[in-house]
Amino acid sequence: MEDVTRPFALSCQSNESVGGLLKAVNGLFADKGFATTQAWLPEQDIAASRTLVLRVVPGRIDAVVYKEEQQPYKAFFPRMAELSGNVARSSSISEFVQQADAWWEGLDDDLERLTLLPPSARIAMTGTIAKDDVLHVDRLQDTLDSLNRVPSNKAKAELVPGKRPATSDVQITNRVNDAFRLYGGYDTESIEGVDKLRFGITAEKDNLIGINDMWGLTLKSGIETNELSGDFAVPVGRATMRLKGDWSENMIDLGPLSE
Repeated sequence: MEDVTRPFALSCQSNESVGGLLKAVNGLFADKGFATTQAWLPEQDIAASRTLVLRVVPGRIDAVVYKEEQQPYKAFFPRMAELSGNVARSSSISEFVQQADAWWEGLDDDLERLTLLPPSARIAMTGTIAKDDVLHVDRLQDTLDSLNRVPSNKAKAELVPGKRPATSDVQITNRVNDAFRLYGGYDTESIEGVDKLRFGITAEKDNLIGINDMWGLTLKSGIETNELSGDFAVPVGRATMRLKGDWSENMIDLGPLSE
């Protein structure tokens, strides 16, 4: 702060120079991440005091408003009937592929929406901003980063005036899409120098509990091997807690002398 105010010290001040000082101080706060903190000039007699006094009002958070957006919900059978009709009415290959993809996505819509806790639990788990905190851009970004570590989340924030003076409401809108994912594929494994085909399937689900949790389960199976692996992760503030486990079995030929 001293580096900003020093050029204005020990000199006569005009309205223009005082305005420049306020701009410089507020610019410093903005550069440091305090985007809503403002300096202002109170009523004073500079001629008598020979001192220019600036007041700083920290910009605080009045409320954190969190909401989630998803496609409007339709029951399973009406939804699939509509999507099947769209596939049947496709007039080109590209449209057919697009509608078939939408049909496939529609199958798991109920699984995508399955969550045990309300949205308030998800914003609470970020643990980075709260009512009456001095608003700092980096801490707000930490909140968005924590939410967006979940693959199906796309959270954005907007600042609007709060109900109390010198406060702002933080409005966070999270667009949730594809919270359940299913993948299939294959690879090869080398057994006694021979490459053998192995098939696998992976299922992933976000927010099954509703605390920004991420679940993954993978099964790989071949002629002589089976592997099962699981993964659980949940962001807590700036950190991410993760738990992994796996199980496998192999068939080994011990030879004719084995019993």
